[in-house]
Amino acid sequence: MIRAARVVYFTALGLWVGGMATLAFVVAPTVFKSAARPVAGTIFGNVLRAFGPMQIALGILAALAVGVLMKGGELRGRRGWVRLAILLVMLLIACNAQFLLGPAIEHERASIPNFDSIPAGVPAKARFDSLHAWSVRLASISLLGGLGLLAWSAATVKPSDGP
Repeated sequence: MIRAARVVYFTALGLWVGGMATLAFVVAPTVFKSAARPVAGTIFGNVLRAFGPMQIALGILAALAVGVLMKGGELRGRRGWVRLAILLVMLLIACNAQFLLGPAIEHERASIPNFDSIPAGVPAKARFDSLHAWSVRLASISLLGGLGLLAWSAATVKPSDGP
């Protein structure tokens, strides 16, 4: 049971962090380099919206696996609670992006006709820019938290019980 929980934890966390890194460092730059800004924004927004449920599912799986590892004695004391806290913060960020911040960004963008021709000082554009900046900050926090958690977990994993 412990070995299965460890596999679920590392797989879920690795897919989650790898997916976030791929979106941030490969997909976003490629899309924004390849398409006009309004089209790129729409495409990348759709990609983020599609990735959201996967993030949430992977976060729940990783958190449940940590719970099993804590209950089974694999993660004792603060080690388990800190991992669980980091996962829950990441999960809250993912839920916020999926259900609050993402829809608010889309609403602001849709409410501005000729979005790219509007200067930054216009109130609706300023609201969009502020929401977008928060989205980037929170995604960065989640990615860094996930990378740190993955590295820490890999560095402290117990040796296998055998074949």
